[in-house]
Amino acid sequence: TVNGAAGAGTGDLDLTASSGNIIIDRPLSAGGSVDLVSAGTLGQSNIGIITAGTLTGSSGGTTSLNTANQIANLGAFANTGGNFALTDDRNLTITGTVNAGAHSVTVTVFGPLFESGAGLIDAKILEGATSGGATLNGANLVTNLDAFTNSGVGGFVLTNDQTLTIDGAANAGTGGLTLSTAGAGSTIAIDAVITAGGTVTLPSAGEITQSNSIGAISAATLSGSAGGSTALNGKNEIANLSNFTSTGGGVALTDDESLTVDGTLNVGTNNVLLQVAAGDLDISGALDGTVATLGSTLGQVYGTGAITAKTLNVTADTGIDLTGPNHIKKIGVNHTNSGPDIINQ
Repeated sequence: TVNGAAGAGTGDLDLTASSGNIIIDRPLSAGGSVDLVSAGTLGQSNIGIITAGTLTGSSGGTTSLNTANQIANLGAFANTGGNFALTDDRNLTITGTVNAGAHSVTVTVFGPLFESGAGLIDAKILEGATSGGATLNGANLVTNLDAFTNSGVGGFVLTNDQTLTIDGAANAGTGGLTLSTAGAGSTIAIDAVITAGGTVTLPSAGEITQSNSIGAISAATLSGSAGGSTALNGKNEIANLSNFTSTGGGVALTDDESLTVDGTLNVGTNNVLLQVAAGDLDISGALDGTVATLGSTLGQVYGTGAITAKTLNVTADTGIDLTGPNHIKKIGVNHTNSGPDIINQ
């Protein structure tokens, strides 16, 4: 038990408990590194603040360092018998491997979060909160993205080297949200609500799926790409569909508000389905596919963009007005309850 302030000046401070626990009840400080090796647990009280250039160590039990620590760098730390938790009251750089085995790692800082160099996260579940943005562009190995919230600008970016399931609400604040899978055939499964004040971007090496009952995208703009099919048939609230490319399957999108296609939607030889449940469907950009099916349950389908398709199916409640430079071989289903019925072919 540390019950008196311990300072190592400009040097290092090492504390080892070869049996039992380490309890920090008074401040520890070192201009160099603080190395804490505990055979049991490692904890601190509200006044047991650690001030150090670098923190390293290991614990045979849980590590709970959740006071207002002043640590510049977190080096190698191994936890073999429990969870690892660290709170830091300044910018923190993780310079070594932090390994809690089958347990959880929680790092709390007050500022933006980003990865550089060889930095990556290898975890079954990633969750958290940031202020000012999170950019995690390493070769991450995350299985599930749980609740993650960014407040203000900066947004949230996560690159993953394997299949990713979003099973907790992810909110990028006023910024954009990018979730990408880079591993061969790795997919994105949206089983919760993802929200962004800006653009939601979904580049997937494989398919993109969505749970119709609980999965939803709420964003000003959606863009992305998929190596497989894309099926987003939940209660989405997307204002604009920007550039989206699918090379290995079709694209199906259901939207609960008016939707404007203002970029290029290209599915190659596959099929595309766009259905608006409430509001209008505006084709202002370009749409390219084999069979294009467009529908608006309560509004109209219109636009001056270019539709290229072997077959075009359109249904709308209050009118169809597609007057762009279209390249359509065949008009299939073509029905409106009221208003104009115009398709340039």
